[in-house]
Amino acid sequence: MITGRTADRYTMQTLFLGLLLLGTSLLLFAFFADNSIMTVIVVILIGLTGVPMNPAMVTRVIRIGNAGTLVNSIHGSIISLGVAVGSSIGGMTIDAGLGLRSTIWVGFILAILGLITLLPFMIRSKNMSHHDKEITFI
Repeated sequence: MITGRTADRYTMQTLFLGLLLLGTSLLLFAFFADNSIMTVIVVILIGLTGVPMNPAMVTRVIRIGNAGTLVNSIHGSIISLGVAVGSSIGGMTIDAGLGLRSTIWVGFILAILGLITLLPFMIRSKNMSHHDKEITFI
């Protein structure tokens, strides 16, 4: 509910903060997976940041694609493709003998790659006037 409201008004900032928190949680998980208390904390953080970012992703796609039904269908397919690719890469790291913790590193790297894709927008919006920023969110 909170993410949906912030995604409507601050789409890119919600995505950026969500990916930053998700990446940080995954990094902490990778380093402290042997600590049961820390594991519980970071798994909760991952759940609170990863899944709720969906409204922000959908909002971004709908605004960019002018709410076309084909764009929305493709967006759902891309999410499924991302789950399949991420899971496959994680499985390959396990098959390569890197252990279960390697899947956490895969998630961390994917979160960082997601952040990198947002940087051009964040830099561009920082250089825009307030009026121009409002236009980009309409």
